Amino acid sequence: EYANAISYFDRGLAASKGDSTNMTNFRYHMGVGNCYLEMKEYDKSRFHLSQAHEIKDLPPPIVSRIENDLGRLYLETREYDKAEPLLMSSLAIRQANGLQDAACTSMTLMAEAYLQQNKVTDALQLLNRCSSLVDKFQTKWKKLEVLRLMARAYTADKNYEKATECYEQYIALFTQTKAEQERKIFKFKNEQIEKQK
Repeated sequence: EYANAISYFDRGLAASKGDSTNMTNFRYHMGVGNCYLEMKEYDKSRFHLSQAHEIKDLPPPIVSRIENDLGRLYLETREYDKAEPLLMSSLAIRQANGLQDAACTSMTLMAEAYLQQNKVTDALQLLNRCSSLVDKFQTKWKKLEVLRLMARAYTADKNYEKATECYEQYIALFTQTKAEQERKIFKFKNEQIEKQK
């Protein structure tokens, strides 16, 4: 699936030769870099995401996206000294531009980096801020991630009562979200069957 996507990006870049813009190059390197990131091919991902990061004159929200994705790469490769400044910059840009939902993504990655380094207090501060935002925007998948990370943080902080509370909320929300997803799939399949009659 990702190999096909990379091939698609390669064909798109080849078709735009001589007419490529900063945004064309950015999209190419971001797309390929993220495919390699999902495939856990970190060296190739690092190359393409770094190429995207070097492109000049991109709008701040776009810069925040590349910094977030590069931060995620460094988080996955356990290079926290590189992940932290990128994620913090991404978060600052997103907040300055009113991109609250996107800021939550940076916050959860930053909290993960903090937890990996046993900076539990910093992680909990970010996660509590993020929790309010995901409740506001009702983004269930992000809420699941926040609850999972909060449970880990409270466990690391030896606050087992709060950890248990977060785990229980996580399980309840996961069960609800999965059931909703299954209902949507069932409804979609029924609609497809009806169309075929």
